[in-house]
Amino acid sequence: MSTVRVVVAAAIIVGVLTTGGTAVHAAPEGTDQLATATVTFLSPEQYEQQWGVPSTVPPKVSELADEARVTFTTSDRQASGTVPAIGMDPGGGKPAEWWIILKEYRDRSKRTVPVRLGNGALGYNHYAVQHNLRSFAPLEAAFKTTKPDKINGNRIEYIAYVVNTGSGAIHKIVRVITQNATHSSDYAYVTPDGKPIGVITAYCQGDNKCPDWVNKVPS
Repeated sequence: MSTVRVVVAAAIIVGVLTTGGTAVHAAPEGTDQLATATVTFLSPEQYEQQWGVPSTVPPKVSELADEARVTFTTSDRQASGTVPAIGMDPGGGKPAEWWIILKEYRDRSKRTVPVRLGNGALGYNHYAVQHNLRSFAPLEAAFKTTKPDKINGNRIEYIAYVVNTGSGAIHKIVRVITQNATHSSDYAYVTPDGKPIGVITAYCQGDNKCPDWVNKVPS
């Protein structure tokens, strides 16, 4: 009989932990229940469709309770597209080229936005190391818009909100800066494939480095 109870309890726990998009927090001391907060990334356009215009612009950012203890299941981490900084080896002792495309997105105005391997100056290897943003999920959300946050010539900036899906509270803002041209503004970089440079950098506003929990938020 005790064996049956253990199996049932295990099944219940697994069911809770594998619920899509649910961040599981450590319970407050003195309790034996899990406190949960469901968070996801939304572009401002998506946010307005669901929650309306934020009461303040830029929106007030609410601290996510106990954010340092947010954990996700392995399947959640994989779904979010989280990867470490990348060092590709093309063979023959040659260095990996900065222009290698890791991901390619289109915003809702049909602009092509590649995410390139990059280096210390731009692309994935720049922002993953400098700003601790290894997940592609916020970028995927940011480009789901017809209205970028800022357009200044070829420099186009997008943002994604980390949103509590139960209350609409915005916990973080991720800013993505792109170059919609085949060359950087100073012409130091020119793409060999005829596609735009794409993502120059991405970061959590107000933080030099994104908190680790941001990389665990599923798309």
